[in-house]
Amino acid sequence: LHTCAVLDNNTVKCWGGGASGRLGTGNQDNIGDQPDELGDNLAAIDLGTSRTARTVVAGVAHTCFVLDTWAIKCFGLGSSGRLGSGSTSTLGDGANEMGDNLIPVHLGTDHRVMSLTEPGRAGAPTGTAGDGSVSLTWAAPSSDGGSAITDYVVEYSTDDTTWSTFVDGTSALTSATVTGLANATTYRFRVTARNDVADGVVSTASATVTPAAPTTTTTTTTTTTTTVAPTPTTTPPIATVATTTTTTTVAPTTTVAPTTTTTTLAPPPAARSLVLRPFAPLATRLSAIQRRQVVRFATTLTVDDNITCVGGAGSGPVRLLRDLARSRANAVCALLARRVPGVRTAVGVAVSGKVQVAERVSTPAEAVSQQVLPALVVSRDLSRRVLVVAQPG
Repeated sequence: LHTCAVLDNNTVKCWGGGASGRLGTGNQDNIGDQPDELGDNLAAIDLGTSRTARTVVAGVAHTCFVLDTWAIKCFGLGSSGRLGSGSTSTLGDGANEMGDNLIPVHLGTDHRVMSLTEPGRAGAPTGTAGDGSVSLTWAAPSSDGGSAITDYVVEYSTDDTTWSTFVDGTSALTSATVTGLANATTYRFRVTARNDVADGVVSTASATVTPAAPTTTTTTTTTTTTTVAPTPTTTPPIATVATTTTTTTVAPTTTVAPTTTTTTLAPPPAARSLVLRPFAPLATRLSAIQRRQVVRFATTLTVDDNITCVGGAGSGPVRLLRDLARSRANAVCALLARRVPGVRTAVGVAVSGKVQVAERVSTPAEAVSQQVLPALVVSRDLSRRVLVVAQPG
């Protein structure tokens, strides 16, 4: 005799026969049998302060809904105790009977309803055009209906009327690349979240996206060859010059060889760096391989070096990963200080941005051999690693 629905914003609206307050409107009026009673003119049921609904069931003469807190409330005809209120009173047909005044059904100490529903509405997709394809991204729905989302159904249309489904297999990722599209054709896209219960509400359509073939630039090169005739060579006449030879005898002179002093300067010490192998997740103690890396690197150090150990935090819970990174860096610098007594050490943590390193970097396999690496290292590349930088004092 009546119908109820959970909307995409998790509110509830009911219409049909209003007897016994089964519509939750505070009266027994029928709704939906007259013009202008539905749509925006139909008010949502008062579920309670800040409460939303997961699912709703319309019985013959009463209605029950599951809240976002997994509690259940019922209203309508109360005969035979069907509302679970502890009485046979009818609820929902009078003022001040809904919302916070409607008491949840007592299911037992610390027990809630185990309810699974379809997911909510996914966000409208955003597309980037390619050659015969469009790459899409969208936001997951605010509610998965109590069951994990298993797939997103992707559809496309050229006229906003006829929609075709893109077959891309099963994936819970909030992105997809739609292929097989026609270039220079305008498309719109929409997605629908799916869980083990059912499909959710289809998203609003994307803005128009038009695939296009890449632009090809052709360059024509013209080569002009000029041949220059050789210039004739004229041999100038040879002049005959009379020469007079004068011979002068000079007494021999004692020659002293100059004294040359060569001083060889030692090359200035070079900066060195080492990047350790990744630590195991949540580990702060060095593995046997990591210890060998550090010990080999220590053979290149002197007590005049300034050593900095930088732990890479990576992405995730910032406080936990920052503390792990600092502990790992402390462990590395402590081992170097034991191997080279008197060396100066400092510890840092790389959370974001880039880290300055030395120009020459020691490879883990052979600390004394050098290879050129970038002067800046992105912090995310140091995730679960420790960077050691040795600068001459």
